[in-house]
Amino acid sequence: MPESVSFDFNIPTHIVFRTGAVNELNDLDEVRGRRCMFFSYAGFSRTDIVEKLKASASELLVVDEFEENPSDALARRLVRRAREFGAETMVAIGGGSSIDLAKAVAWFDANPAYTPESTATMNPASIAVVAVPTTAG
Repeated sequence: MPESVSFDFNIPTHIVFRTGAVNELNDLDEVRGRRCMFFSYAGFSRTDIVEKLKASASELLVVDEFEENPSDALARRLVRRAREFGAETMVAIGGGSSIDLAKAVAWFDANPAYTPESTATMNPASIAVVAVPTTAG
């Protein structure tokens, strides 16, 4: 294991904080007319949100795999699906697990050779991530 790994971490972020903001997802430039993968939590029942996303995105792939504390193996498996689909945006609604998985898929897409022992420079994700946290934790 290397003694230390250094990298720069920059996340350009736009935050919308208001009641009902989830209803504005379909108006975002990152969603409208783009190929989106949708991540949510087990038991997500807001079909109205999914239908709005389907109407706004050029195509929507609803991810049907879920793990609490998602593994890198799941993220890497979903990277393959994202590439086959041609994903441009990851949309995640839920707690940490769904959002973490969407971010991991975007990151592993840009860094497919990453291992914990990697010393190479890491690439920033090129797939946009839109996250709607439903928990305070």
